[in-house]
Amino acid sequence: MGPALLLVVGGAAVAGVKKALDWWSEREETQGRKIPQAVVDAVMALRQGKATAAVLLEAAVQTETCGAEGASKLAATLRRHAERLQHAEHLAADALAMEQPEAETLTSPLEGVDDEDWTRYVRRARLARPDYISPSYRIGAFAMTAADLGDIGMMCDVHKGEHDGRKGVWLGTWRNGYSLRAFLESPEVQYEALTKLTRYHAEGIHKRHATIIGTVIAGQKVTLSGLLAVARKAKLGGLRQWVTSEEDRKAFPESGALYARFNGLF
Repeated sequence: MGPALLLVVGGAAVAGVKKALDWWSEREETQGRKIPQAVVDAVMALRQGKATAAVLLEAAVQTETCGAEGASKLAATLRRHAERLQHAEHLAADALAMEQPEAETLTSPLEGVDDEDWTRYVRRARLARPDYISPSYRIGAFAMTAADLGDIGMMCDVHKGEHDGRKGVWLGTWRNGYSLRAFLESPEVQYEALTKLTRYHAEGIHKRHATIIGTVIAGQKVTLSGLLAVARKAKLGGLRQWVTSEEDRKAFPESGALYARFNGLF
């Protein structure tokens, strides 16, 4: 994590999570409650300035499922700091996109969306360098998962497995002549993948959620670009839960952060 992200998280985040962890540690000694290793790793990552929103959110999930006393309080603390980090990551991504502006306006693949708005969407969707591979196996400039690539036919046999010691990661088999190396070496193929995935999600949104567009969710008038951002995070099934359940929106603030960031582009 770079200096800009460290400044946003700051010492207060480390102190806040450490306080919650220390509180739980006392109960581990007196009641035999075991702290999930993911939580310990997350706090260590914070102290070392290496934490990401994904690491903290995973730790929060494991905290909630362990059932120990005080777990919900610690999980809420982790989620709160993950949301701050995610905001910082979005700011950094926007800065990266501005450093690499499109050479020209891109042609929109979506009916009713003009080229300039689509170009802004693509620039905002770019999260990393083309050769990026995250710990959770999100790959390329648009941080795509195997599940994303499976939805558009670039991968098959998509399933959750283990990658570099990390469980619950989307994995799959490349098809149609694609490979990891070829994908990472080709910004053009990555853009093709984003375009196909966006069309797939947009079709699902128009079929299932057309009446929601124009209403108000999370304090904003809903637009297609906002729903597309949530679908990128939660898939179409998760989007259905997110738009219909306020409890779901509260439970997954990272989806709300993406919605707020992309909503209103078109």
